Amino acid sequence: MTPLDQSAPPPAEFIVTREYRLFSEFCDACRQHRYIGLCYGAPGVGKTVSARRYANWDEMEVALGPPPYRYAESPIRVEGPWRTVLYTPPVVNTARIIDREVANVWGTVAGLSRRSIWRTDPMAAVRAEQPTLLIVDEVDRLKTAGLEQLRDFYDRRQVGMVFIGMAGLQKRLARYAQLYSRIGFVHQFTTLERGGVADRHQAPIPATRFGPGTRRSR
Repeated sequence: MTPLDQSAPPPAEFIVTREYRLFSEFCDACRQHRYIGLCYGAPGVGKTVSARRYANWDEMEVALGPPPYRYAESPIRVEGPWRTVLYTPPVVNTARIIDREVANVWGTVAGLSRRSIWRTDPMAAVRAEQPTLLIVDEVDRLKTAGLEQLRDFYDRRQVGMVFIGMAGLQKRLARYAQLYSRIGFVHQFTTLERGGVADRHQAPIPATRFGPGTRRSR
């Protein structure tokens, strides 16, 4: 009997699509203007994959170890500084859980580059670089208290934030006036259309300009 191959398959190559470029530009705008952005779309269109790519989260998890994201025993020497934190709330959650887990991963990422440099040169004076964008995936899992906890985090930190969820999330959040008033950008993540794959050698897709205080719906 032939033994089963226990080796993990190599990761698939990420293909940069037009939709990913729009998502990346959307996240950049939320970071720059320090607004909450809302990204929604049908299941399977690539929202989570794009968020992980934008945050370099596959590489980050190698350095952080598995959730709850304590430092790995032998962390890699990452280049940093890391500017984006990706957080996925558990299915069963409370405001206290959200507060604890977001603060934990945020602080861990903030100190990762300083720790990496310290291992290279312990005598170096290194200032920790705080992240500037929090991406929250699976926002549909959150109830009112969890959403309010994230709003409190946003108000205290004064950083950009992106909510990712299913279609209909925008209407649900509109019921929370204090939270919805802080949403500056809205982006619908659509399916890949013909010609949507960006050629590596072609000219960049013209950037869509997001202005502060405007809401964009596709």
